[in-house]
Parts: sequence; C-alpha cells; structure tokens
Amino acid sequence: MEEKIGKIVKLMREYQSKNGIKKACVTNTQYLYNKIVGYTDSKVRVIPVIVISNEKGKTKIVIHLVVSVDEELIIDPSYDVYRLKNKKYYVNIKDFICNVGNKTEEIVKKIISEYIDFKKISERINKGELLMYNKDQEEYIDKNM
Repeated sequence: MEEKIGKIVKLMREYQSKNGIKKACVTNTQYLYNKIVGYTDSKVRVIPVIVISNEKGKTKIVIHLVVSVDEELIIDPSYDVYRLKNKKYYVNIKDFICNVGNKTEEIVKKIISEYIDFKKISERINKGELLMYNKDQEEYIDKNM
C-alpha cells in the first residue's frame, strides 16, 4: 500500500509542477484522501496545518490542507508547498503560537481565521462531500500508474 500511495503522491506533484498548479490543496488532499481510504483500514483524515518556511532569511506562512494517516504521518500532495525549504508543519493553532514568535496580533488573527476556514473544508472532505475535482490530474495519474 505505501508504495502505491507514494507513487500517487509523486505523480500528483509531478503533474502540478509541469502544469504550474498552485494553491490547489483542497483538490489535492481530497483526491489523495479518496485514494488512501480505498487502500487501508488506517485512520485517514484531511487536516488543516500552518506551514512556516524560512529560506534565505525570508519567512513564508501558508495555511494548508494535508492528509493525516493514523495521526502520525502527514502526507502533503501539493507541490507548491512541498517544495518549500526549511518548513515546519503545525497541526494546531496552539503549537503555532507557542513556537513562532514575533507575529503581530493582526497576523495571528488572520492566521486563526484562515485556519478555521480550512478546518471547515477539511471536515466536509472527511464527510465525503465532493468539493473540487481535477479530472486532468486524475487522468495523468491513472495513465502513469
């Protein structure tokens, strides 16, 4: 199972890189979630995360969705975030606030608001609701598996 999922994730990232796909974590996690649920009895969930990347002295903060397996493994199928250097994933707001200093109240409020929005989206995906669909990416993966 792990090998097959790894190949799916590799093909997803490859397709996104070749086609300049960015900010598509909803589509990406929903697709991967649906694939993993079909292959395992493990607890699979889509979860919101706060990603902090620091490259060449520049910090980037991204509110993002990933797939969690058994609450131990995080799989990020989105090439645009996966490729960021020196990144750390925070799975909840408390860990983010406790570990990242020098953020203004305004920035923290914005991050919390976006995190809550992504939490709502993740709950819809976990309930099996179809939110977004990228047929071209799915065809690319099916063709190359």
